[in-house]
Amino acid sequence: MRLFFAVALLLCAVGCASNPKPSVVPAQPKPHDTQVWIKASPAQSFAPGWIHIRIHADAAPENRLLSWMCDSGDGMRFSSDIQLDGEKAQQTFDVERKGVTGGEYECVAALSRQGLSPIYAHGKFIVIAPE
Repeated sequence: MRLFFAVALLLCAVGCASNPKPSVVPAQPKPHDTQVWIKASPAQSFAPGWIHIRIHADAAPENRLLSWMCDSGDGMRFSSDIQLDGEKAQQTFDVERKGVTGGEYECVAALSRQGLSPIYAHGKFIVIAPE
């Protein structure tokens, strides 16, 4: 194994020395490599909180539904489903919630795709309640 790495290193050194301007090959996007994320801000606030939630899903022809939910585990929960139209769909969605009660909230976004497994993203925020 060490011999393999030594040979690979030697070949790289010889190749780099003979070609002072190494060619750069841009990374090609992988098919069906869709990104999805959910972010809540502020990450910490005082009750009653005013929370801004941003959900993003890269455009792809197989995208059909973007579902999201934020749950405190103590009864406060809000969610929504957003119908997507493949590549033509809006990519980023902004939601604001006022009067959010105290608690530690877990947020989940799920991107449903035709013929593929769903993609999930997670986020969290805290609303501090007065004692």
